[in-house]
Amino acid sequence: MSAFPDYEKYDALALAELVKKGEVSPQELLLEAKNRLSKVNPIHNAVIYQSNALAKNLIKKLDKTSLFCGVPFLVKDLKLSFKGVPMSNGSIAMRDYIPTNNSEMVDKINSAGFITFGKTTTSEWGASSLVNTTAFGATLNPWDLTKNSGGSSGGSSVVVATRVVPMAYSTDGGGSIRLPASYCGIFGFKPSKGLNQYEDISKPWGGAVVSHVSSISVRDSAAYLDFFAGNKGNAYSVSKPRKNSYLFSTTQSEKKLTIGLITEAPTKTKVHPECINAANIAAKYCEALGHDVDRQNGISMAEN
Repeated sequence: MSAFPDYEKYDALALAELVKKGEVSPQELLLEAKNRLSKVNPIHNAVIYQSNALAKNLIKKLDKTSLFCGVPFLVKDLKLSFKGVPMSNGSIAMRDYIPTNNSEMVDKINSAGFITFGKTTTSEWGASSLVNTTAFGATLNPWDLTKNSGGSSGGSSVVVATRVVPMAYSTDGGGSIRLPASYCGIFGFKPSKGLNQYEDISKPWGGAVVSHVSSISVRDSAAYLDFFAGNKGNAYSVSKPRKNSYLFSTTQSEKKLTIGLITEAPTKTKVHPECINAANIAAKYCEALGHDVDRQNGISMAEN
């Protein structure tokens, strides 16, 4: 029996509001998420560690005024240290490593009110666009079990797509949030480097790797960015560019934009016709919304 039958109808902000109003408890939401995971994980292999002790402790210390109060949460198992919870980075060499302290990012995630109860799969060291590791196996796509979830945030994308949780911690260097989000049919966004002032995942790729979330709603992604954005003064820090919050901006009409359409790979490798066709369709939707699409500068186009 479902602990909260309407669970999948709500995004993270909406679930938090229900908790604050006393209409549902964090325990009920966590039970619902865990019940869903018990059905999803044997099929898709998206979560490799669960920690009841961590979740119980977070509920005990929960601040009822926190932004994402009581929302069940799962985190990508890559360079994110929860005290007492294994951190493998998708690698056989580290699958038994257990951090002794929380990272700064973890402390901030906890203060947001999330109830973290497990770690999601990733490609080994986040270095592949697929999740298919020697340590943990493949993470399968929720739409087609013959396909991969994409990577490296594949596990996080799957648990969001299957509504185990409404959002999950992810990271992105060269597409590791955006690729699996596309494969799994959810919202994936990579913020500018340095915008998250609690970034402590080291600085590979010249600082190109950033952390954020995979989500079912744009407003959840915007609210999360509001909570973590700021200027900490390190080499990659940038100030928040908007006068108003990102969440507020999601409620406002956008100005007319000029959007570049790129259908050639920068590496000059062949692009599949279906991908080119999808980009063209997306461009037409943008034009229908009143934006200009730039098809100039010698960019090749495929006929629909």
